[in-house]
Amino acid sequence: MITLTGIFRQSTVIDKEGSKRTRLTVEHTSARNDGSEDLKMDQFWLDGDLTNTLPRPGSSISISVRPYAMEKAVKFACIGLVPQPAQLPKVA
Repeated sequence: MITLTGIFRQSTVIDKEGSKRTRLTVEHTSARNDGSEDLKMDQFWLDGDLTNTLPRPGSSISISVRPYAMEKAVKFACIGLVPQPAQLPKVA
C-alpha cells in the first residue's frame, strides 16, 4: 500500500443500479527512472457518496493506493482516503 498525495481537482458521483461510487480526479507527480518527475492527472474510484467528506477542489488530498502494472506503465487502484490532520486556527 502506498500513500499518494496530490491536488484534488474534482469529484463525480455515479449511481448505478442503486450503488453509488465516487470518481476522484487527482493531480500528482510520478518519478521517472532518470530522477525527474512527470505531472499526472489520474482518476480513482471509491464506493459510496463521499462528496461531503472531500476537501475543496485545489486542496491537498492523500489517498491509499495499490500499484499494479498495465503494459509498460504503473497504474494505481484506490483503497481509501487518508484522514487529514485537523488544521488549528492561527494564533495572533
